[in-house]
Amino acid sequence: ASTIIPNIDLNPPSPSITDITNVSGIFFGADDSRLYFSEFGSYHSWHEAAYVDFDSRITGIEEYMGEGIVFTDGQVFRVRGYNPFEMTKIVVPDVRGLPENNRKTLTKWGTNVIWLGNEGVCLFSSGNVQVATGAKGESELFDMNLPRGVVKDNVYYLLQTPEADVERKGFALDFRKGLPPCITRISQDAESIVTIPTENRVYLKNSVNTTSQGAFLEGSTQSVDFKSKQYDVGDVNTDKVFMFAKISYSGSGTIKFFADDET
Repeated sequence: ASTIIPNIDLNPPSPSITDITNVSGIFFGADDSRLYFSEFGSYHSWHEAAYVDFDSRITGIEEYMGEGIVFTDGQVFRVRGYNPFEMTKIVVPDVRGLPENNRKTLTKWGTNVIWLGNEGVCLFSSGNVQVATGAKGESELFDMNLPRGVVKDNVYYLLQTPEADVERKGFALDFRKGLPPCITRISQDAESIVTIPTENRVYLKNSVNTTSQGAFLEGSTQSVDFKSKQYDVGDVNTDKVFMFAKISYSGSGTIKFFADDET
């Protein structure tokens, strides 16, 4: 992070600008539905006429291969240019926006931008968006309380904001074997996340559950509790063959299979 110290001899940024992001030497900053651009190479100078408007509030900005990937609740845009007064925006055809509630889930994973959208976890790469977790019902599965997102060792973690006397479990989406990821629940929440890329370390702050804060994945193993969706198998009186069911599991614990809500 950098401290923004306006130069009074130039054009200081508005105090309401958020999500300031360096994109190929030009800083992007959001003010509600308006995207402002700084003078090239300087976050001190923001001319009031150097902007592009969007139809709704900007919820996130991420740099990607020399472009600014700009999000609203319902859409994703590619914004690029070399002159802050002549920037262009291009809407990405796939309608997969970044909800306001999930804005802290936006981050990078390798050559992808990753976030939690309305339909599940989304990936942006090479100008396209895909839902990495596209199973039916996942919009309800990922209904989370102000989640934060972070990637460590090719696993994308979604951690809810903690609340006193309320259990706020998170998710671990393991991409190490490709798409779709293996999804598990984890007993972890966090109100803020700090990553140290040079050390490959992630630190969590949790003032509600102080035993859960500190260096992530370096303390005691967090317990896992995962319940799959319900599946309708049709007539119970006919014989069936179930194929491609797989469970990858390590550690101590219990695995149970249920039929009609009975073990």
